[in-house]
Amino acid sequence: MTPEQLKEIEDNFKHFDKDSSGVLDKREFRACLQSLGQDSGPADVKAALAIYDKDANGKISRDEFVDFMIKRLGDTDSKDEILDAFTIINQKEYAVPELLSAVVNETTFKDEYVDYLKKEMAPQEDGLNFKKWVDEVFAR
Repeated sequence: MTPEQLKEIEDNFKHFDKDSSGVLDKREFRACLQSLGQDSGPADVKAALAIYDKDANGKISRDEFVDFMIKRLGDTDSKDEILDAFTIINQKEYAVPELLSAVVNETTFKDEYVDYLKKEMAPQEDGLNFKKWVDEVFAR
């Protein structure tokens, strides 16, 4: 991982650590799972904690969160992975312009990439057609 990617993960951790305790409790971790489009019921949170809560204290530390995010986000090179990323972040069948910076990691990429996507993606009702854009990119 690049230093920029690690900073992005750290920024995400701080965002979900609402009480600034240095760990994510179950409620905070659940909010994280929800934001990623994962199932986040009590059983889902418990299952995720069983995998990533290495010290079994019922909370996710910074290091555990980094491990979780690296495994969760991985490398998005394939067309399907890119489509999945847009779907997870937007939780809709179209791209919400305000959420593009979450898909395009704004600390790794410059703002002009978000502007580029807004310009290149075909508008549709309520947002931007990311599926058509991804199809066009992979057809090149």
